[in-house]
Amino acid sequence: MRTGEVTTNDGVRLHYVEAGSGPDLLLISGWTLTAALWRHQIEEFSRTHHVVAYDHRGHGQSDHPRYGYRMARLAADAHEVVEALGLSDITVVAHSMGCGVIFAYWDLYRGEHLRRLVLIDQPPALISQPDWPEGTAAQVGAAYTAEGLPAFTAALRGPQAGAIAAGALDTMVTAQLPPGERAEILDQMRLTDLEVASLLLFSSATEDWRDLLPEITVPTLVIGGGASIFPAASIENLAAAIPGAAVRIIPAVDRGSHLSIIENPSAVNGAIRAFLNSTA
Repeated sequence: MRTGEVTTNDGVRLHYVEAGSGPDLLLISGWTLTAALWRHQIEEFSRTHHVVAYDHRGHGQSDHPRYGYRMARLAADAHEVVEALGLSDITVVAHSMGCGVIFAYWDLYRGEHLRRLVLIDQPPALISQPDWPEGTAAQVGAAYTAEGLPAFTAALRGPQAGAIAAGALDTMVTAQLPPGERAEILDQMRLTDLEVASLLLFSSATEDWRDLLPEITVPTLVIGGGASIFPAASIENLAAAIPGAAVRIIPAVDRGSHLSIIENPSAVNGAIRAFLNSTA
């Protein structure tokens, strides 16, 4: 595995790792998560692909500026990584908030450099609106209310922030996750300053990408989990809104959590591998 840095147009150094050779495959992490947590996917797909994973600004081994914690800036960062490394015809595998980054990327750059998308466990909108008909929030996967989100993000800046972040992790995984793996994930999450984490969560959660989904024109696979914080039906609805998208829900009994990339990498990797083969 090789490491390097890309410097963005606002002077922020983004740390990346890469492995393998062949077609380009880019891994985009979720909120407070890092390239290090993609190890199962890097090991699997570097056998056949040139795999790149990077840390968002404010995450992991990248620079931690006080500026830029919004989806448009993170999408621009992704675009700069792609161009600096000369990636093309990319299969993007995005997890959680990383899906929001790729939605913003599509909004700004359309399908530039992209060949396929894999979107793992992220609804298109995270805040329910007061005028939505009953049941719409569950159909969309909105996990917050307009009143609840500011309270939660403010708590991430308060005296109990560490405990709240640890509690957030508990909602992402199953009880079967080994304690050592949970500790590793939490250590990576703690590399992101909690004020930064609150800003980024607010930016991510206040976007509504539903109007963008029909605009996606590349082959797309959507993966969810039966034990995820987001209802499986909401992930299926997201896939239905993207023309021609395939969907795979990993059952709860198979540790299909929000962090199934770690809890059941063989199921996630198998679904991605089948998708790659079917769209070759």
